Amino acid sequence: MTATLIDSDAVTFADGNGGHSYTFPAGAPNSGELDVLCINSNTTVSTPSGFTLKVDATNNQGAYIYIRVASGGESSSVTITTSGNHKTDLVWSRWSSQTAFDVGTFARADGVSDSTTPSVSTGTLAGTNELVIAFGALHNFATTPPTSPSWSSGYTVLESTSLGNSGDSDGVAAFVGYRLDAGTASESPNVSWTNNCRNRYMLVLTYTTAAGVTDKSGSDSGTLTDTSSLAAALSASDTGTLTDTSSLTAAITPTDTATLADTSSLTAAATATDTATVTDSSSLLASLTSSDSATFSEGAAAVVIVAAGSDSAVFTDTATLTVTISTSDNFVFTDSSQSRSFTLTTPTVDEGIWTNDRLFSRYRIARGVTLLVSGSTVTAVQYPEQEDLDGYDHVYLGGHVYTLTPEEATILIAAGYGAYIT
Repeated sequence: MTATLIDSDAVTFADGNGGHSYTFPAGAPNSGELDVLCINSNTTVSTPSGFTLKVDATNNQGAYIYIRVASGGESSSVTITTSGNHKTDLVWSRWSSQTAFDVGTFARADGVSDSTTPSVSTGTLAGTNELVIAFGALHNFATTPPTSPSWSSGYTVLESTSLGNSGDSDGVAAFVGYRLDAGTASESPNVSWTNNCRNRYMLVLTYTTAAGVTDKSGSDSGTLTDTSSLAAALSASDTGTLTDTSSLTAAITPTDTATLADTSSLTAAATATDTATVTDSSSLLASLTSSDSATFSEGAAAVVIVAAGSDSAVFTDTATLTVTISTSDNFVFTDSSQSRSFTLTTPTVDEGIWTNDRLFSRYRIARGVTLLVSGSTVTAVQYPEQEDLDGYDHVYLGGHVYTLTPEEATILIAAGYGAYIT
């Protein structure tokens, strides 16, 4: 499966100091759709509300790629705020069928007049059919404004725009291209044009695309429905029903029979004579033993449930916590939750050094990107000041490795940083 382009647009403005409002031509997004903002300005730009910064290249100009994955209820417009009223380009695009953020990188060439972007490389990509968005951000027109962009093989023009006149040192242009079928090999997009520019940046963003997996098995009878990207298996000696949804919770109430539904944050405890109730939480390894019969509904992250027993069901869930149920008309449940930990290796970007030497201008240094978390919003900053770190729930400094709780990992994955978490 490849990503699908829903719509795109390009505008220019020079009144962003008080916030420039832009309305998406396609209106508000549907849940799961990806909005991408490519912004190039003669000044710095603040991260728009509801969006996350994925790539930024700032030195003689301010070039940024921001993203937002819709979860429902998002606005049909966005406000872009610049530091002062300066020339600014905005290219917007909306996509569907993307899965997760993979790579964000850039290359800069400052103060050297030319008509092509500097070389850039994504490194190895995570999968096939990746969406690649390449953003040529140009500044300081040496002569007349740049025109006639020509993209490297495999790339299609998305939008092109510029603001400025001949010789404008504050003139800006934005050339954006894309491809839908990038493989695991490194991508090195390039765009060239007519009429030289003195500052030339290339920013690149990639997203994976994939489909979920469903497995079934049963010895006598069984029903399995998967509604998330997990592999689930059902096995039963007599009868059993398993339904996979999203976050998981478990509840069981029987009189010689039992029903279990798995859902989110977990607590489990039940004792009864012929009756019992239990609530289970997410990421869990669960096991039920029953002398009569049982029906299970469970959801969320990669979980597998297995059933066997005397007369009826035993289900075993493989994930990161343990629930045990044993009964002969009486039930006792024990949980060990949140046994899984996650490791975050903060993102990096390959950055060039400022030099007039053509050989050394090709040298790249990996620079750490700092992630700032406030609630469910994640902001990426390449060069944070100490005062920038105050007031955030979590700060993950670039160039470091962190052990995360499941809650912390969930926030980062939802913001598109799953590729950096193991």
